Amino acid sequence: MLVPMSRWGLLLPLLFLTQSATATGLRCGSRLISEGDTGVALERACGAPDHVERRSQVSAAEVATGASVVSSEIIERWIYAGGGGDLMRLVELRRGKISGIQTLAVRGAPPGRCAQMIFSAPTTTGQVELKCGEPEDRSAWRELRTVVVRGKSVSRVVERETWVYVLGAGRLLRVLEFEDGKLIGTETGGRTE
Repeated sequence: MLVPMSRWGLLLPLLFLTQSATATGLRCGSRLISEGDTGVALERACGAPDHVERRSQVSAAEVATGASVVSSEIIERWIYAGGGGDLMRLVELRRGKISGIQTLAVRGAPPGRCAQMIFSAPTTTGQVELKCGEPEDRSAWRELRTVVVRGKSVSRVVERETWVYVLGAGRLLRVLEFEDGKLIGTETGGRTE
């Protein structure tokens, strides 16, 4: 059956929206960057990121009674802020190769105005810093977490951070809690003078 041209005009945009929503890559100009590509290829295609986070991840696993393996790797998260400011792309690199690409959305005030920001999961430290600037206070520490999986102990080091933003004289403080670079909670602190 032939579909009149006016219906195609309505259907084609929907087709393209569906394809772009399910795409698992990052388009930079005419290049498509995908998982498995190198950080060098990413930077050549997309340029320098707007923000880079580097974190070390240490984990230990018991492989036999009394024997365990400890591993450490540096994980990089590169953030590219979209031209519109509401969408950001997070590219995670492990061992020099892209291990994941996510589209992140942040709605709210323009950069530097953190008072009315609404963060959607998963929000990273890089997104917050790009939108809100440096926090007034930043605390960081590491915790060792151990769980038993199939009778074997598995431990890993978790990086925790607390960021405090002063939103202006006489206003409430905004306290953000992060774990491994991802936002896990927000609180309102006392009023500033």
